[in-house]
Amino acid sequence: MSNVNLIANGNFENGFTGWDASGNIVTKEANISLAAIFNGGDTVGNGILAQKFPTIIGQIYNLTFDYGVLGNPHTQDIKIEVIGTNNTLVSQNLNVIGPNGSLVLKPYSYNFIADGATTTLKISDSTLLQNSIGCDSVLKNVSVVLVPIPAAINVIEQVSAITHINIKGDTTNINEHISLKTSG
Repeated sequence: MSNVNLIANGNFENGFTGWDASGNIVTKEANISLAAIFNGGDTVGNGILAQKFPTIIGQIYNLTFDYGVLGNPHTQDIKIEVIGTNNTLVSQNLNVIGPNGSLVLKPYSYNFIADGATTTLKISDSTLLQNSIGCDSVLKNVSVVLVPIPAAINVIEQVSAITHINIKGDTTNINEHISLKTSG
């Protein structure tokens, strides 16, 4: 279950099937496979992609994707949001400058804790028209997966002060994956 991508058609091989898409955004080939192309054809950056996916309250998920710029060395602006039932769980603005030629994709990764039974991934382009001339934003390989408990514990270990931990689901053999240290 933990390696199952909760995003339908995250590689855009079926166009925008599974996505709510609006504005200046298309799918086309980029580096051999299909990708979502924002502000293609020298258009203003107003493209929006959104998709709802199922989540379990309190579970940790990992969002990953590849993003880059193709064309002139202009700044492309894109906003990544993971919107829960009660809160925005991830809000990140990416401002990437084109490499003046070939496409360079960079992997991105964000963890979040679900606060409801459904969560929405929203990707918005806000590139200014003058920065879209001869330059396109490229998005590929969008994925959201449940972080398995041992990996989730590693994430929790990075927190400096933990007041409590709730563990849900099968706890068989959990002692193999958890060690608690107390101070005092």
